[in-house]
Amino acid sequence: MPVTAKIEGADRLRAKLLKVLGTKGQTVILKANQKSANEFEALVKQAVPQDPDDKNGHLVDTLGQSQSGPLGVEVFIGGPGQHGYPLHLETGHRARDGSHVAGKPYWFPAKRVVKKSAHARTLRSYRAAIKAGLAGSGGA
Repeated sequence: MPVTAKIEGADRLRAKLLKVLGTKGQTVILKANQKSANEFEALVKQAVPQDPDDKNGHLVDTLGQSQSGPLGVEVFIGGPGQHGYPLHLETGHRARDGSHVAGKPYWFPAKRVVKKSAHARTLRSYRAAIKAGLAGSGGA
């Protein structure tokens, strides 16, 4: 059973944060998030399974990035008009003939590798952006 939570006043808090950061601070955070997304995408590209005999393109060719909100960057696999994330490749599946095809994890291991450094980079960029925003407005 899924559980959802709504943070009351989150929109007001987000608006205040963006106002304090200013465009310079937002750029700093966006660059940090872009760097983390690039690292993650590079790791996924190395690990994604590829069939050398496939003439129709590879899964790695569907990797991409898009901006998610004013500060976020999102890495996706598959795009408009294409299939989404192929979980069966990562976890394994049964082939049409009934044999088991072993999984070849690529998305979650890459996420595990990048998660800690991306989080630390994001926190550093937020702190630097807030300090720069407050110093520019004469706050602290």
